[in-house]
Amino acid sequence: MDIAVIGDRDFIVGFELSGVKKIYEIGESDYLERFEECFTKENVGIIIMDDKYFKKLPARLKKKIEKSVSPVVVSISESDIGATDISALIKRSLGVDLWKS
Repeated sequence: MDIAVIGDRDFIVGFELSGVKKIYEIGESDYLERFEECFTKENVGIIIMDDKYFKKLPARLKKKIEKSVSPVVVSISESDIGATDISALIKRSLGVDLWKS
């Protein structure tokens, strides 16, 4: 399973530099279409999304996300990225350390 990141250029650049391969750069006009495209991909297990775009998703889609087992959607703000590393954010969101051996 892959990790995908969805956000504007400022949001995704750190993830891109850290080696995340599935990067979806979005803007105000295409965030919904790109999210739905990523959400339906079979090989994506975790979607990390910029919180400012997550908040704009329609209520019907947020309900679908809440019920989804895979992929898991983690929304974070740019200020969260600077405060801690991605594994800690995912652990806090999921309650599970995915990198623990």
